[in-house]
Amino acid sequence: MTTLRCEQARAMLMAYLDSELDANATLSVTEHLKGCAGCRERFEREGRLEQALVATLREETMPADVRARVLDALPGHAPRRMRRRPRPRLPVRREALAFAAAAVLLVAAGLYLYPFGRVDGPPLALRATASHRAAFASSDGLVPPERVDALLRGAGFGELPIAHGGFVNGHMVELLGARREDLAGVPVIHLVYECCDVPASVFLMRRADFEELPVGLRPVLVEGASLDEVDDLLDVRFARRGDLVLAAVGDGHHLEPASPLL
Repeated sequence: MTTLRCEQARAMLMAYLDSELDANATLSVTEHLKGCAGCRERFEREGRLEQALVATLREETMPADVRARVLDALPGHAPRRMRRRPRPRLPVRREALAFAAAAVLLVAAGLYLYPFGRVDGPPLALRATASHRAAFASSDGLVPPERVDALLRGAGFGELPIAHGGFVNGHMVELLGARREDLAGVPVIHLVYECCDVPASVFLMRRADFEELPVGLRPVLVEGASLDEVDDLLDVRFARRGDLVLAAVGDGHHLEPASPLL
């Protein structure tokens, strides 16, 4: 059995859910989930999503003949007129379930809906995850930790209770630095962290700048609210606190660097 890091385990979750891993990999993921609350929460959430998609397929929400035509179009689902002998059941990929749920709703209601499967955040969330990845590919323009407070004051944020290092909610956090950036036209301060040796980012922006973006480019937040978006294996948590809006980027429980601001 191999001991897995969080990012390794999460990259294998889809195959683990679909029982596509070999015995050794399955055991490794199982053992990791036993000891990691963050990855276990992600696994349970993905499992609930898959169950909901399967339940959606089973609902009689349209005429039987229309529903049959949609199901017959799915990969691995033989048309009724061709079913002569039972065939071994292949694991149904999540993409097929997502397509099927969307197709059922489209045909039944005649409405345009976003694909129900992988959930992509609005452009601001996607740009935040792209910037997060870029920061760990290159440290160009990164202000060292001892100058971050001065950077925040110079940008008009004043004294903020940001995490500088040490333990936050039981997780080891290290501030690597910060830099000014522009996300979808919004000026931000990008705080770059490692949380339990896993990359994490916190983006700080003024509420006034954030709300100048069209709603289609940003989430709608009320005071004190938090909203989670998902981009591939990364979570983006938006929160509004007074005149401050923040976006924390990480993989699940590694959003802890944002905790002092939440």
